[in-house]
Amino acid sequence: MASICQGESFSFNGQLLTANGSYLQMLTAANGCDSTVTLQLTVHPIDTSTLSAAICAGQSYPFGGQLLTASGTYTQALTGSAGCDSVVILHLQVAQQIKTEAAASICAGGSYPFGNQSLTQAGTYTQTFTAAGGCDSIVTLTLSVNPVFAQTAEAAICAGETYPFGGELLDTPGTYTHTFASTSGCDSIVMLLLTVTAVETGVTQSGATLTSQAAGAGWQWLDCTGFAPIAGATAAAFTPAVSGSYAVLVAQNGCADTSACLPVVIVNTSGPEEHAGIVLYPNPGAGDVFLLAAAASSGSTRVRLFDGRGGVCFEQDLWLEQGKTSRLNTEWLPAGIYLVTLTQGVVTSRVVWVKIDR
Repeated sequence: MASICQGESFSFNGQLLTANGSYLQMLTAANGCDSTVTLQLTVHPIDTSTLSAAICAGQSYPFGGQLLTASGTYTQALTGSAGCDSVVILHLQVAQQIKTEAAASICAGGSYPFGNQSLTQAGTYTQTFTAAGGCDSIVTLTLSVNPVFAQTAEAAICAGETYPFGGELLDTPGTYTHTFASTSGCDSIVMLLLTVTAVETGVTQSGATLTSQAAGAGWQWLDCTGFAPIAGATAAAFTPAVSGSYAVLVAQNGCADTSACLPVVIVNTSGPEEHAGIVLYPNPGAGDVFLLAAAASSGSTRVRLFDGRGGVCFEQDLWLEQGKTSRLNTEWLPAGIYLVTLTQGVVTSRVVWVKIDR
């Protein structure tokens, strides 16, 4: 019997045998007789096995006395139990480190979790994590810190106006704070100092003279019938030439406001008062009527009565005829001072009528 390894040959009877089998050889002995030799040949196969393995970059893999560090296919021959070689084929894969760059931002005063750290300052940070494949993953983080803005603003409005701030309409002086969101998503804190400027609209009256109490201001006196400006009446004091209801527009510290209307009565005590050919009497009147008469011409006349605040309390169209008197019932009016306007065509006359208690 004989054995060889796969890939080898056995010399028998002048042949090189490479396969399993029984082989015969006839030999002549010394005495002249033949002898037969039978050979039983066994061919042992070479075992071949294939392996796959993976390591991370920076690691090594032991194989056949070597420490492998690079991806590739490696072969190693080993001696088996039959004395024949055994071939191991290794496919080695080296996984490279995963390197990732990331960017993040936080607001001043905040923090950013990164690995086992809680970052609060701007900068570049590196952290090694374990990836799903068991190898390292290196993350480089660039962190920026956005500021939280704090600013103070001042604003001024005139009394009666409002100032929009943080969704509110402010009309009272004071200090207000509101937190807005900036474009970076961080808070912007604004402190507003609001000033409300009031205009002094008080007016004192002495006889027929009206005097504004505002100091360091500009003045424009108004006729409360239509609130028309009176030409040249731009001083603090004003004495009207005719009876009427008057107010003053005051400009002070960049703001403007109008006073209440004040009646000024220039009483004619000598008899009926005539305006543009129309006679009104008695004035003052203690009764429940006053009389109107056309002194020189007839025509349609619109009569209006205004109270001391400029409100219309009576309006009527009358036909006045020369030599005839029209009576207007005033019993429903309280005692007080009224402005009467008499309009014929495009001509309007004004007179203050005073009703007194009986």
